[in-house]
Amino acid sequence: MKRMKCATEDYSDANLPETRKAVFMQRYKEHFSLILYLGFFVLLFMLPMLLITLARDVYIITAAAALEEQTAEAKAGVYYTADAAYGLMQVFAFTLFSVLFSGIVQILRQLLWDEPVFFGDDFKKGLKSNGFRYGVTGVTLAVIYYYSKLLDGSEVTAAFFGVFPVTILPVAIWMSLYGIYYQLGIFLSIKSAIMLYLKTFPVTLLLLICTVTPFWFVLNLMPLLMVKYLLFIALAIFYVVPLTMCWMLYASHIFDQYINEKHYPSMYRKGMKKEAAEDEMRAM
Repeated sequence: MKRMKCATEDYSDANLPETRKAVFMQRYKEHFSLILYLGFFVLLFMLPMLLITLARDVYIITAAAALEEQTAEAKAGVYYTADAAYGLMQVFAFTLFSVLFSGIVQILRQLLWDEPVFFGDDFKKGLKSNGFRYGVTGVTLAVIYYYSKLLDGSEVTAAFFGVFPVTILPVAIWMSLYGIYYQLGIFLSIKSAIMLYLKTFPVTLLLLICTVTPFWFVLNLMPLLMVKYLLFIALAIFYVVPLTMCWMLYASHIFDQYINEKHYPSMYRKGMKKEAAEDEMRAM
């Protein structure tokens, strides 16, 4: 497999970035073409979800226009039918995306660690290492969301949308981040994810807002279909990969702080200047 160049020059430890922000800026600047390439793969993997959403919107517009009585109750029935049918398709589409996204994450790990990237091999390695874990996480989230939509308007749905974004979703994300670097059992992953989420609540919540809000706004509040789907495509290509890099860099910082320095020194500040951390320790 042909190796994709991972740096414009060979870096000694003295020339590596000292901060996570510097890592992001350096990798983004020097490997923009690879990051953009990954963005198009994200769009490809999200295409089934996009097409199902488009089919749902077309169905709602057509069915609503054909109603004999344009009442709120009749329109609610159209939305319920659409959510029941197309929502079930989305469960399968999101599960497929979650599995395939594990390959993207593996490539990003190599990139952020300043390691050589073998695109095909690393993608397959990501699928082998985390495809099942990401698939189980994805189908669980999708099924929970699907059934909540079927109860739309009820107290259960109101409670769900109040609890889900600050409980289930962040824990699932931290479980996925653990899987990038460590091989843990499912129960230990859940326990560790909950502990780290509680320790990082403010920053995790901020990253969650940055993750969920753009897509929720585009898919739920954008009235013009053409603009809606153009923005969705733009988010898939230009936003998902940089955002994932931010999640991974923050997770690396937390893992270094609580795990790597003591238990996995070879992973401590990997891809970064280690002397910076040593200087900080001496200064304390």
